[in-house]
Amino acid sequence: MIDNFINIYNPQTQREILQQVGVLKTPITLWQSLETKKKVMKIGQMKIDTYLKQIEFIPRKEKYFFNSILPIYFYTKHRSTIFKASISFNSGFKLIARWPEAFMIENEREDDRFQPQKKEVTFALRVNDLYYKEFTKLMIDISQKGMAIRVPANEIHFYDEKANIKALINGKEKIGVIQNITPMELRGQRGFFRIGIKFF
Repeated sequence: MIDNFINIYNPQTQREILQQVGVLKTPITLWQSLETKKKVMKIGQMKIDTYLKQIEFIPRKEKYFFNSILPIYFYTKHRSTIFKASISFNSGFKLIARWPEAFMIENEREDDRFQPQKKEVTFALRVNDLYYKEFTKLMIDISQKGMAIRVPANEIHFYDEKANIKALINGKEKIGVIQNITPMELRGQRGFFRIGIKFF
């Protein structure tokens, strides 16, 4: 199942997802593995502090004492969000965690992906929400609802999650938004990033 998840590195996108969890009041579960036992806590309230870069959790009913040395794990059904975080404050009535590590959501591109016949795609990218800059990059895959492209690390500063893209594919203009930016770790691909784009 973890193969269908993508990493979210942009702190603003992480914050927006967590804020949506609060607005929608989606149930939240925290857990921590302690040797062979697994402690689980249902959360009644969550507060995000972007200045201190921490998240405060208040249990719904159960009051567990987690081990402050070990990380906690977070899950909510909203976009199937999971992450790992370390504890900075721990008591029976409140738990405060540092800003998440390994923030992941389920990949929303459920339609079939295809290897493109044309390996490169030309597109205009809105940079810093100010102007459009044209690029031609290798296309990794494409589907009815999105595509993925490969970008070298020395150009990644042009790309932001939520930035708009206009691409010309098979003679038709496609307008989309960057969904995720993930470093490529496979041999021969290091030094490149995978950019996931969702079409409108």
